[in-house]
Amino acid sequence: MKPETAILATLFAVSDVGWVFEQATSEEGPDQVAERIRAHMSKVNQEMAKAFPLRPHLLVEESIRTDSSQFKPLIQAFASPVTAPMCAMIYAVLDGAEVTAIEFSYKARESVSLSLTVQYETGEAATFLSDDAWDVEVLRHFGIMKLGNKPVIDGYYAFRKAAE
Repeated sequence: MKPETAILATLFAVSDVGWVFEQATSEEGPDQVAERIRAHMSKVNQEMAKAFPLRPHLLVEESIRTDSSQFKPLIQAFASPVTAPMCAMIYAVLDGAEVTAIEFSYKARESVSLSLTVQYETGEAATFLSDDAWDVEVLRHFGIMKLGNKPVIDGYYAFRKAAE
């Protein structure tokens, strides 16, 4: 295993998704798993640059290396089939953007559509779209509450590992 793969594997392990590397096979060893994840991270970086062209961002891998606890939910998203636009939305929320709108539509065995709009305090906003059923998973990680009897979606949270 290459040293940079070991670093990524450690970040995944401390984020409770170390199985991604532990289940590597002879066809796709740990280094190939890391390459696949880094390719996905590159797509997320492109989505962020497209969505927020005026906002400087650390690259995804730099962010998760710098603060793996803050970006734990994003690391977990890389262990699932969440698409690059939805990972970019997760990154933005963890980076301080507020969820301002969610639209979700589902027709049994026909279609799914998901639209999430996020906005930074600076006013920069972007809408992330998906028609991939796996992306619906992101809805489970939002903090949902009411303030003054009005709905608030605040934060994006990692799942917790079951007690052993």
